[in-house]
Amino acid sequence: VAASGADVFTCGLNNYGQLGLGDQANRSELEVVPGLSGLGITQIAGGQHHSMALAVTTAAAGPGAQGRVFTWGRSDYGQLGVGNKAELTPGSFINVPVEAVLPEDAQAEHMSCGENHNLVLTTKQAVYSWGFGEMGALGHGQEDRDELTPRKIDIAKAAKACKVEGQVSVLQIAGGGQHSMILAKVTH
Repeated sequence: VAASGADVFTCGLNNYGQLGLGDQANRSELEVVPGLSGLGITQIAGGQHHSMALAVTTAAAGPGAQGRVFTWGRSDYGQLGVGNKAELTPGSFINVPVEAVLPEDAQAEHMSCGENHNLVLTTKQAVYSWGFGEMGALGHGQEDRDELTPRKIDIAKAAKACKVEGQVSVLQIAGGGQHSMILAKVTH
């Protein structure tokens, strides 16, 4: 839950700008990420060399802030979700928070970072993934490719392939090293 006036604090390794402070200097003490102040951040997550934050509407953030996802850090596998091919060169990064490119009708409710990929669960029970696609970690079937922007996972197709019958409701998402997990309830 976002607290009024809450800020995101960060410290540690910053070789790819994963601290979001606008530089690459490591920090041994916590510092506020200025690009996230006043956005009503409710969740934060960290991957290997990238970070993510979820913003919801607050009076300070103004209208349109509901369910926005911000990313920063290493971007060479598309893990920031901004769709910029220029960011795919080895070692590329963005050292300040930028907004991931979710579809206009998608409002993020929960999020998770894997090592080099991300997952978002929306208010409409849709799951999006993006970033490093090797080993099928993004959940899009037989494809082994990176996704530069959030791409919707076909939950119904996955359920059918697993011979699951009934309505599937996603409860939780999690990203790991090169894998993803979805906790879902099946109603018959």
